[in-house]
Amino acid sequence: MENFFCFLNIAQIVIPVLLLLICAFTRSYINRKRRIFLAEEEAKYLDHIQIVNTKKLPDNLRCVNCVLVTGSVVVANDIVSTFLSSLKGLLGGELKNYTLLCDTARRTVLVRLLAEADSLYADKVYNVRFETAFIHG
Repeated sequence: MENFFCFLNIAQIVIPVLLLLICAFTRSYINRKRRIFLAEEEAKYLDHIQIVNTKKLPDNLRCVNCVLVTGSVVVANDIVSTFLSSLKGLLGGELKNYTLLCDTARRTVLVRLLAEADSLYADKVYNVRFETAFIHG
């Protein structure tokens, strides 16, 4: 009977740690695949669409068919990243999980914006701006 309780105590520690490791490896694999996909999509559009972040068109350029293109994304952090970031926050330093999350969101928005511009046969996109917001909930 005592061995059974010892097994329960070990299982209460090992199972959550094992689940945390499985989640971490799965998250890493998915993020790696997502970064590869975004790089391929960016390359596909950036070879024929120029991105400029100036607010005004150059004086010598006249826009004949100007349209507004947008891209948006809402990204949530997973529980593994939140847990690891809270531990890192105690020690101080860069929260690389959040940096990666912001970079992935920015690249996703850019790909969506370029896809919309490509569907409208655009060759340039002017006044590109990125905005972030925190939604607590």
